[in-house]
This record gives sequence, structure tokens and C-alpha cells, in this order.
Amino acid sequence: MMATAVVAHSLSPSDFLFGPIIGEGRFGTVVYAERRVIANTNTQAQEGVIGNGYAIKMIPKSEILRHNQLHVVLMEKRILSETLFQSNGDDESSSSAGAAAPASMIPKLFCCFHDDSYLYFVLELCTGGTMIDLFHYCRKLKKRGGSRSRSNDSSLFMDKTWIKYYAGQLIRVMEFIHQKGVVHRDFSPKNILFSSKGELKLCDFGSAVFISSSPTRSSVRIGDDFVGTADYMCPEMIRGSNTHNGQGDRRQELLAGIDLWSFGCLVYEMSTGESPFHAESDQGAFQRVLYYAQHQNSVHFPSHIDTDLKDLISSLLVVDVSCRIGTSDQVTCSWDSLKFYHSLRKHQFFQDNRQAFWDLLENNLLDPPYRPSEQPWMTQLYENKGRLRQLDEMHFDL
Repeated sequence: MMATAVVAHSLSPSDFLFGPIIGEGRFGTVVYAERRVIANTNTQAQEGVIGNGYAIKMIPKSEILRHNQLHVVLMEKRILSETLFQSNGDDESSSSAGAAAPASMIPKLFCCFHDDSYLYFVLELCTGGTMIDLFHYCRKLKKRGGSRSRSNDSSLFMDKTWIKYYAGQLIRVMEFIHQKGVVHRDFSPKNILFSSKGELKLCDFGSAVFISSSPTRSSVRIGDDFVGTADYMCPEMIRGSNTHNGQGDRRQELLAGIDLWSFGCLVYEMSTGESPFHAESDQGAFQRVLYYAQHQNSVHFPSHIDTDLKDLISSLLVVDVSCRIGTSDQVTCSWDSLKFYHSLRKHQFFQDNRQAFWDLLENNLLDPPYRPSEQPWMTQLYENKGRLRQLDEMHFDL
């Protein structure tokens, strides 16, 4: 169950009890927390009993200053609190009547506060996979030989129906953020969590930028920073190409291509068990991407990948961003909930002769392929509530 909004008053770390670390990023640590229960003499419900807990992202101020990342933190806050969930009546919009809102595929930011040492982002808790993201889940699949035992195709890493389901969900969340003018720029497995039902959630907008048809309103920093995960970075990011210098819609399309390339790498990894440009080091991955871009050679496809799946991946991993599938669909910054990645939705890979795949997906008529079991840290937490502590009693290193 998703937590409801935090009680509206000035909060501080003393309003929460903290549990174990459940995630770590470049600069921040994510900790499980619950509101402290404060006795209320009135007949009203006790303050602080809100939902089932939170994921609090704690960012050391010293690290923000050391790496000159204040603008990044403020942009993440803006994107999560204003841009993606602004109250303009369409934050719960969907692509068809009665369909599940794609906004639910992003963990919500409830509030922010700070003390002398940290900035705190109080986020929706993804109980299905805070420590089991898509990256760790793929590693688990590797250990047991993928999902092949459930598939008629004995060679694909994931069953084709699994790939189609997850790819469809990722397309929907890309449509949502791109319509809002947000490019994620780190569309990688470690930033894709599972809900308790097995649905995907895109997290960590610390590398994201806001774009608009007006360059003066945008926050694009492609020429000024180097962000993303090596295995999933597109050639223009690695080379530092100024794709953001275009004008109007064209500029938006080129920026959206960053996430579309990463999405292509994700689909390839779900098909084979490894990203197409994986190497032993980040530098090795960069070199593989640049070699691919320079020689215009094709990605190696194992023989078991069928024509439709191969064509989808190849259409996404196009070096010329202007020719990448989806970049001409006019989705980015459209502010129109009826604008979709039509070229992706209509791709042969997603066609189903029995019933429209997208109708089934958007109306929650498809069962998620994988439903996470309760995480070990949560089991221990329930068995021993004493693990929840005040911040000044925490002994682990942040």
C-alpha cells in the first residue's frame, strides 16, 4: 500500500525512526524510515501513523559542496515535486479510459527537509524491490539460467512475453516523463525497481534534466556534465555532442533520444542477459560504444533472437540520434496526454493477433511475470521493531 501524504508541518529527522540502508547512489544513501507515533489527547487518529513506511534519501551536504552538485539536487527536487506531479489535472492521466496512470510508475516525493549534515528526500517506498532492482533481478536470473524454463523458446534469457511486458511498461513511463519535458539520462537497470505487485518503477532523477520548447526555460547541461551508466550511455553523451543546441521540437527530440538508446540496451539485456556494450570497465564500455559508432557496425545478435525483437533493438541503437526510432513522434514536451511513442507502440514486436497488447497492459489485464517476495530486511524489521532508531542512534556509516 502506498503511503499517503505526510502531515503538513515543518519536519525534521526527529519526526522519523530509521531502519536499515536499502539503497545507495552516487552521493546519497536511502534508508527505510517510519514516522514517529506521537500521542494525541484528542479523539483524532495519532499523528505520524502514515502508510507503511518511507524510503528517505539522505544526501550529505559535504558531498554536495565537494562535487558542486547543489544544482543537481535542486533540479531533482523540482522535477519530482513540481514538473512530474504538478496539479494541472493530468498527473493521473493515462493513455486510455480506466487505464492505470503511468505516474504511478515513479516513486513519489512527499517532502524534503534538512539539518546541519544532510538533505532529506522522503520518498514512496517500493517494498517489492528497494534492494532487488532490475539489475539484481537479472543477476538472479543468470544464476538459475534465465526464465527459459517457462518459455517455449529455450534460448532467450527472458521469456518473450516477459520482455514485451517490461518493455511496454518502460515505454509508458518514458512517454509520461518526456511529455512532462523530463529526460532521465540514466535509464539503467539499477534505477528500475519493482513494486510489491511486480510492476516497474523508475527512480533516481539525480541525472535528469528538464527541457522545454524555450531554451531559456530548460535545464539541459549535456555539454557541462557527464552522467549515466557506462553500459547504457549513447554515443552523443560519451562524445559530448551538443545535441541540445538545436531549436524547438527538434532539440527536444534529440534529447529524448538519450533515453531511447538506453531503452534499446535494456531490451537487448533482457533478451541475452548482458548489455550490448558491456565491458570489464566503464572505459571499456565507452570504447565499445564509440567503436560501434565510428564503424557503423551492427550489434551482435545471438541466433535465437527473432526478427521482430532484433529489429526493435536495432531501431533503437541507431548512432544518428535523429534516425533513432521514436525521435520523430513529437512526444517530448507535448503537454498532451494523447501523444505517444506511436512508432514504438506500432512496432511488430508488440503486435498480438489475439488482442491489443497495449489495451491489456494499460488496463492491468496482464499479470506481471515476476512478483517479488518480501525482502529479508523487511522480515527482520517486522520481527524486531527495535531496529528502528532515532537518527543520532544510527551506527552505520553514511
